[in-house]
Amino acid sequence: MTKTLTFIFLFFLTSWVNAQERISADRPDQTEGATLTPYHYFQAEFGFGRENVDKEDFNIIYPTTLLKYGLSKRFEIQLLEKFISTHEQMIPQTKTTSGFLPFTIGLRSALCEEINILPKTSFIIRIGIPTFTSKSFKPDHFVPTFLLAMEKTVTKHIGASSNIGVSWDGFSTTPAWLYSLSWGFELGKKWDSFLEIFGTTQKNEMAQNSVDAGLGFYISNNVKLDASAGIGITDATLNNFFGAGISFRFH
Repeated sequence: MTKTLTFIFLFFLTSWVNAQERISADRPDQTEGATLTPYHYFQAEFGFGRENVDKEDFNIIYPTTLLKYGLSKRFEIQLLEKFISTHEQMIPQTKTTSGFLPFTIGLRSALCEEINILPKTSFIIRIGIPTFTSKSFKPDHFVPTFLLAMEKTVTKHIGASSNIGVSWDGFSTTPAWLYSLSWGFELGKKWDSFLEIFGTTQKNEMAQNSVDAGLGFYISNNVKLDASAGIGITDATLNNFFGAGISFRFH
């Protein structure tokens, strides 16, 4: 019995020592971080939300799921899935369509650490697979995304993150160029916040730009709750959106 209690104590002590740094989650902002999931750690991020397309049409997301595992100090594998329910105001009644968006696998690779003026940088590649998609949302082709993710310390309590990349929607062969810029603020030991602008631009299409902001609360270094909301600032994007979620990890 004594040996068992000693083992349990050492297990939790080791886990606590290995997790002194706060969990780095890719939600709730749209900007993907440059920080990898620690080696041999499993991380899960779940979110629920609503997207208001216009005054009458909207989407409910329940949930979006991102699973990550630290393969090494330089590589992280990812699995993403999102279940969505679209609501379109029709006559005589609202049309509702529900299902899974393309199941996506991804890999994040660390390129360099932050040095002087150079930001911490990682490269992310994700591929959505048409086979594992609900019929109503099934694309014609694979859905690839390539992102360069960067993080830079501004002050002790302020940081900046940015993404630049390209993606395809699986229906059109014309790529969409992606960008985002997010400012993060530490608010004491348990809270943080962010302010962000992000968008996409595609040939012969109107640019889609949005702004959002949110709060995060750390239950521990390994568990984080979040809430966020945003609005579209161009006609081609969503009117507004909001959501909440939880992220956690363990060794």
